[in-house]
Amino acid sequence: MEPLSDDLILWLGIVVFVALLLFPRWHDREAGTGEAPPRDQADRDVQPPFH
Repeated sequence: MEPLSDDLILWLGIVVFVALLLFPRWHDREAGTGEAPPRDQADRDVQPPFH
């Protein structure tokens, strides 16, 4: 497998960084507010712990 060019790695890094930076804003926009709805909190409490 050929090594990736530095430019490709740089662009991938920028795209991933921007996506992670904007993800919380997308989540807030879908929820309508900056706070998590009570339903989500209840679902988290009901989930069994991972083993």
